[in-house]
Amino acid sequence: MTVKKILVGVGVLLVVASFVYFFSNVWVDIQELKRDLATAQAAVIVAQTSVDNAQISANEAKTMAVVAQTSADNAQISANEARTWTAEAKDMANEARGLANEAQTMADNAQISANEGKAMANEAQVSANTAQATADAAMAAIVAEAEAQATASSNHIVIAGDTIWDIWESLGGETETGMNWAQFRAATAVANELADPGLILVGQVLVIPAMP
Repeated sequence: MTVKKILVGVGVLLVVASFVYFFSNVWVDIQELKRDLATAQAAVIVAQTSVDNAQISANEAKTMAVVAQTSADNAQISANEARTWTAEAKDMANEARGLANEAQTMADNAQISANEGKAMANEAQVSANTAQATADAAMAAIVAEAEAQATASSNHIVIAGDTIWDIWESLGGETETGMNWAQFRAATAVANELADPGLILVGQVLVIPAMP
């Protein structure tokens, strides 16, 4: 009986020891699993952080790409506007050159016209000088003729109603005086120093030019 109890006791101890060993191993495995789980969780957290950071970087990269695209679009727009402005500037420059050429042509034509006008003015001045010289010579001839006639002239006392015409006619006109009406009038004016041959006074003594 005693041996049986001892054997039973020993068996129980063995079973307990087996359970203890088993549970101690299980405990160790559990602790290792906990450590592995903690490590895995930390790794997951790190990976998640990396993913989040990568996502942030990706978003920033997208934003930068959008900004860069916008800048490129604006640069393209500016380039197109610059090309348009350049084309307009070229057109304006060509128009300005055309206007300048037209103005130069007008100035040249004006200069030519001015030169022609000066030439015509010079010719007119020469003609005027020639006409004046001719008139002066004619007047000098008339005065000389009148003075020559006055040296052999007679006198006439003006009566009421007398005119140079009447006196000319009373002297026989051109046939007797040898002068036509205009010549007689001019010669009488010179001989008597009359400013207006049409204005003679009653009682005035007129020198009648002699026949040529």
